[in-house]
Amino acid sequence: MSRLVLLALPLLSACVASEPVSVSPVALRAEDAQIAQTHIREALRDPEGARFRNARQFATAGGDQIICGEYNATNGFGGYVGYTPYYVRLREGLVDVAHITGGMAAVGCRKAREGLVNVRA
Repeated sequence: MSRLVLLALPLLSACVASEPVSVSPVALRAEDAQIAQTHIREALRDPEGARFRNARQFATAGGDQIICGEYNATNGFGGYVGYTPYYVRLREGLVDVAHITGGMAAVGCRKAREGLVNVRA
């Protein structure tokens, strides 16, 4: 029975409604960029070695802030692995959603540049 519940939880979480929200570019605020970078650094093996570039900020119609950019981090051998996109959405100054690996960051940032993202209601 508990296995059934564990299998059902991801399916139910996918049922959370999301709605398209308009997005527009805004000037990058240093404090928002710092929150995003701190969140990313906390997930890395070598937080102090992280390098950031190409940061951009977008504001949603609902007031959320989206920070997109790229970061480069070191691997277990101390070498840099190459720049990777990141997507961090802030709600009321706190990290609500963060994608720092895989293709979700690239997709989220592309949608923000296009002017429309889906957010949880």
